[in-house]
Amino acid sequence: MTDDDIWDDLFHACALWAYLQQAAIEQGPPGSEATRQRAYRLYEEALAEKNRTTEGDACRAAPSPRREAGQGCAAPEGAAVVSFCL
Repeated sequence: MTDDDIWDDLFHACALWAYLQQAAIEQGPPGSEATRQRAYRLYEEALAEKNRTTEGDACRAAPSPRREAGQGCAAPEGAAVVSFCL
């Protein structure tokens, strides 16, 4: 990773955002432990959102007779599923 693309990295962007949020809350330099915890929480949330988006795109793009039948895109035959990718 070069210095130019460090802010394109999801974790580093979340870490910066956590630092700025924590600094605003503490009205000064933020504590390292609170910033670390906030950064990991923000990263996990952003990663989960990214994965939901990616899975949804892949699910919609893949042809599936199960999806067309309203059974979801990865459901075993005859399984009851919550359909999130119709």
